[in-house]
Amino acid sequence: MADFDGVVSLHLLPEAVEKFHEVLAEALPEVRETAERVFRNASPMGESGTMPATRTAEPSPADSTGVEEDRAKPVVPYIAMWSEEAVREPQLVERRGGAGIAYADEILGDRDSRGVLWDRATVASGRGKPQFAKIHVHRQRRAMRKLLCQVCGRPAHGDDRGVLWLLRNRTGDWRGWPEGMLVSEPPVCESCLALATRVCPALRDEGHLVAQAASCPVHGVEGFRYRAGAGRPVPVENELVSFIAPAIRWTLASKLVRQLHNCTVLEVREGAAAT
Repeated sequence: MADFDGVVSLHLLPEAVEKFHEVLAEALPEVRETAERVFRNASPMGESGTMPATRTAEPSPADSTGVEEDRAKPVVPYIAMWSEEAVREPQLVERRGGAGIAYADEILGDRDSRGVLWDRATVASGRGKPQFAKIHVHRQRRAMRKLLCQVCGRPAHGDDRGVLWLLRNRTGDWRGWPEGMLVSEPPVCESCLALATRVCPALRDEGHLVAQAASCPVHGVEGFRYRAGAGRPVPVENELVSFIAPAIRWTLASKLVRQLHNCTVLEVREGAAAT
């Protein structure tokens, strides 16, 4: 970050700050979880003395609200929560001067580089039973920020036509859909595309659309919005909030949101409910 004369290059500071917050966002949840295990005198290893698996689960009845097990290889989406993970609910307070919400015990890693406050969650991927209907805040945020596949966690497919997205079929929402759509579901890779369309009940029932977006900038967050109250913030509703909206200061983020532009539709399938 320094020029040859030793003077800091100010134009590099925004990138450095963004990178710093990326490292914090990825490292702090695991550090916090490890510390909790130490204080509980519990080992992070499994009974076999090895770290637990993070991608597969023992065969169990299909969860009608999420990805079912595949008969050949039961797969748990990268962004799904596990039963040993939990969303923390620390005390929320109002910031001085009515500047939004904060945690009473807030630390640097609780906010992103834009100053948005995020949910806290423990990290124990692969431990317990998969919770298909619940999305892990840190893994969703990481997948959306780095454009990783929501199923396997590896880089999503991308080429000259853009990044690959698998969406529930909402072609009736507006003309040209999904152009301009706000999405909180991360993209996919080609290897996981067929698997997801085959085993996800929501995609089977409602149908799906496969598209590539040449542009998919970060737009804002999905989260619970609060307002000022008598002594403590008052919850209002869960909604999508743009980074430039004044309400972002009062929003506790749980998902990162992107907007799709310059879309190329590759496949449209009607769901079982429409037949």
